[in-house]
Amino acid sequence: MRPDFRTARDFVPDLTRGEAIAGWIYLPIHALVLPVLMSLLPLFWPWPIPSLAVLNVWYLGIGLVFTAVFFRRLLRREFDRLCDHIGESLMAFIMAYFVWYMLSVLVQLLLTAWGISVPENPNDASIMELAGDQRGATMVVAVFMAPILEEVLFRGVVFQSIRKKSRVAAYAVSMTLFALLHIWSYALIAWDATVLLYALQYVPITLALTWSYERSGSLWVPIFFHMFNNLLPFLLPAAA
Repeated sequence: MRPDFRTARDFVPDLTRGEAIAGWIYLPIHALVLPVLMSLLPLFWPWPIPSLAVLNVWYLGIGLVFTAVFFRRLLRREFDRLCDHIGESLMAFIMAYFVWYMLSVLVQLLLTAWGISVPENPNDASIMELAGDQRGATMVVAVFMAPILEEVLFRGVVFQSIRKKSRVAAYAVSMTLFALLHIWSYALIAWDATVLLYALQYVPITLALTWSYERSGSLWVPIFFHMFNNLLPFLLPAAA
């Protein structure tokens, strides 16, 4: 009988050594190598360059193929836990929403109190700009492809690998890497280190994602919550 993952103490990482090695090898490829290669594509691609939305599909598609090859058993184990503890998983999802919402408000209040005016996040602005031109492809990338791959890497690999030794370090490293993934390229393009401050805006969501994983014991809870969070910007303008 599987344990009931209702507390942090009950969380038992089960990432295999092979899965951990594969994940840590692919992480820098996903975060650094592929984005650089995509940016250099016009130099060696003999055909017309696809749109940025299509390039993002290619980029994440490579990651999902890698996931299917190396992490299908991990996802199956995590899905079994979801089914075995559906009540706890649903509660973790709901509570993660409140964790995310309250922390988002708190971060905004702190930034306002410090007199920091935060304009639109460049990553969010880029996604919504792409959605205006190619909404379908952008939604596939943001709502389906990115959540699966990123949760496998940051919660399934990074968090689990470090959680075996230190819970605090597992939270800190997985959250920091997740936040930087979404903003480092904009800081490099602008050649402005202050752009990295946008990483603070990812603290609420990445904390909620990590906590929901630890609380539920199933990687599919943060995957579904990540999908839900990424879907909201596409729904809110339509609702307005």
